[in-house]
Amino acid sequence: MPILGAVVMLSREPDKAQRVVEALSADPRITLGDLFSGVLPIALEVSNKQDERELWQWILDTPGVSDLGLVFSDFSDVTERKDEVHP
Repeated sequence: MPILGAVVMLSREPDKAQRVVEALSADPRITLGDLFSGVLPIALEVSNKQDERELWQWILDTPGVSDLGLVFSDFSDVTERKDEVHP
């Protein structure tokens, strides 16, 4: 199972930032760290690379997210090849 560590840079507007925290905390694939100065560390647990890409894009598209940065990724147990086609 791919695991990623990332940091979410939140809006400076408290209401928007709070809505991001609520949205992310509602997704069971996301574990939140402690918010500090508008930066929220998160861990993502996904089933495959496609799920990771979709979840990453969803986070970026969430209103109130100003940026998203990858800190760590582990795909060591993923056996799919890059050229495989999935339905």
